[in-house]
Amino acid sequence: MGNKQKVIIFFLIILLLGTFLRLHQLEEESLWVDEGFTLHYTTQSMPELLSLLKYDVHPILFYVIEMVQVKTFGISEFSLRFPAFLFGMLCIPIFFLFARELYNRKIALLATTFFSFSFTFILYSQEAKMYSQFMFFSLLAFLFFTKFIKSGKLSDALWLALFNALMVHTHILSFGVLFLEFVLFFVLAKSKEIDNNPLPFKTTFKKKYFLLSIGFTLATYLFWLPIFVSQFDRLFLDMLPVKFIQKFGFDGFHIFFILFLISAFTKSYITYLIAGSTKWTKRFDRTIPRIANNTFIFIFLLFLILVFFFHKPFFGNIPYVRYLLVFIPFVYIFFAKRLFSLPKKLFVLLIFLYFIITSVVLINYYTLDGKEQFREAAEFADSGTILLDTSDHAWWAFTYYSNKDVVRLEKDDITLIPQLKGTVFLVQSHNFYSKDFFKNALLQTGTLIDENKLIGVKVSEFII
Repeated sequence: MGNKQKVIIFFLIILLLGTFLRLHQLEEESLWVDEGFTLHYTTQSMPELLSLLKYDVHPILFYVIEMVQVKTFGISEFSLRFPAFLFGMLCIPIFFLFARELYNRKIALLATTFFSFSFTFILYSQEAKMYSQFMFFSLLAFLFFTKFIKSGKLSDALWLALFNALMVHTHILSFGVLFLEFVLFFVLAKSKEIDNNPLPFKTTFKKKYFLLSIGFTLATYLFWLPIFVSQFDRLFLDMLPVKFIQKFGFDGFHIFFILFLISAFTKSYITYLIAGSTKWTKRFDRTIPRIANNTFIFIFLLFLILVFFFHKPFFGNIPYVRYLLVFIPFVYIFFAKRLFSLPKKLFVLLIFLYFIITSVVLINYYTLDGKEQFREAAEFADSGTILLDTSDHAWWAFTYYSNKDVVRLEKDDITLIPQLKGTVFLVQSHNFYSKDFFKNALLQTGTLIDENKLIGVKVSEFII
């Protein structure tokens, strides 16, 4: 069997295993709290969806795909999560092509192995949200960005424009990716002007084609612009300032956001200037490889320790992981490249440690529930009056499983409580604003007889 056939078989094994890991548990757990948005939005008509998205922060493409899915196959956990699984599965071969475009088949295979068994990307491929779709179009954009700066062909620029356009209609964070593409293109072009290409391949920079590509992407967003203005208004003038005050205790979001923008543009401009300096680029070329050689093993071992002990807080479904999602594939490519530069015995040892630790993490994930347990909460609260103290999206997720009338508690309104008699269940999830306000109010009129703490949900049973 030739090397090419071995590579093909190895890649197919990675693809099948990665696909299986993403497919498994699509209907084993109850809906996660953010999946409540998807459940609610995809049951609306198109005009109703557009009206709802005016007050959301996400573009429309993911929800349109979900609407087609549920209208065709019905509403279920599996149906809601299938588009995310499909995009998560397709990310694997696209990531391989991207990594191979950057380096070679050997590095691409190892990086794809890391990507396929990543706790983070498996998790996001099993959530009925747009993150795996965002990653899929981001990877395609990275692939054709690389092809374009290699070839300078108009066809590659147009493919880049297409996948950038699909990306920006998937998630608002795509504009950050576009900004990075813009900065990277001109930084690399500036570096080439002084014959200092930092990439492992020859580059060609056709600025007019690149600007045409970016312009096309932005033009496709114009029809969405009126809704985007409404989203921006709500996000930056209402929602984020309130969250900032709750977290830090003072009103300073807009100041910090302006400082962030100034910092990002300033650093980008400084990087552009340095790229045109022979002195700084030579110093960069000398310093970075030396740092990487001296510290890589420590960095990789630290990564494995974090994965083993802190995979949920560092690599799970939490806000900062979502914001950094598109950068994680580059970490896997960096690991693969550096591992192949190590002595063979050390390479084998580190790969062995990686698979042992990854296997333990995934076994733990697949044997212990890892999402909000609205299904179990609905089964537990199967009689009496159900009070739901929660956010909107948790309400949609919980009521999907409950066949009883559920009373939604609003802020500090306790006028209903004196009217209650008999068995009362208080279901709490993401009740950040009210906290234990309603629980304490019920304790004044009744007796707490049982309490179940599930993952992300607490169900308290009272007799009044």
